[in-house]
Amino acid sequence: MIGLRRGTVRLVPHQPEWEAQAAETAALLARVLGDTAVEICHVGSTAIPTISAKPILDLAVGVRELSAVLPHTRELECLEICLRPGSSLPGELLFVIGDEQVRTHHIHVVLWGGPQWTNYLNFRDCLTAFPERAACYEACKRELARRYPGDRARYTAEKEPLVRRLLAEAAAWRRETAPNQGGAPE
Repeated sequence: MIGLRRGTVRLVPHQPEWEAQAAETAALLARVLGDTAVEICHVGSTAIPTISAKPILDLAVGVRELSAVLPHTRELECLEICLRPGSSLPGELLFVIGDEQVRTHHIHVVLWGGPQWTNYLNFRDCLTAFPERAACYEACKRELARRYPGDRARYTAEKEPLVRRLLAEAAAWRRETAPNQGGAPE
């Protein structure tokens, strides 16, 4: 089961069906976006099989130009995949699935091979490869979820220092082990 009320924090154990649900959504996005999407990946905590996560699927859609997605906005809206202007990071378009109260998916459209794309993949892959790092991240998330169940903004802000540290470790790991992986153009 996926979905979480906006603004709240609730972690659930990893669900094997998340991968299949993410793959279905990726296939739908690929049909709509066609060649605009260079690559679509399941990212975020729901993509890391050893940790609990908020039951919201995150997908990263790598594109060559962010503006190339905009002509598809209407078709995506017909599928209840809605653009949320102003709610994403610079250099990212955020689409969501769900109503105003409960969200099931966050779809992050970013430049393929760019820093955000690389961060999404490195974070997922490194935490999957290093269970002890994943366990550290999960412990932090659990404590913050306990403290801030009704304040997702505070939960996110307080885990940010650990996320930055893990991203730096993930980037170093990627450089050492697989310098040409992670979706970066060669």
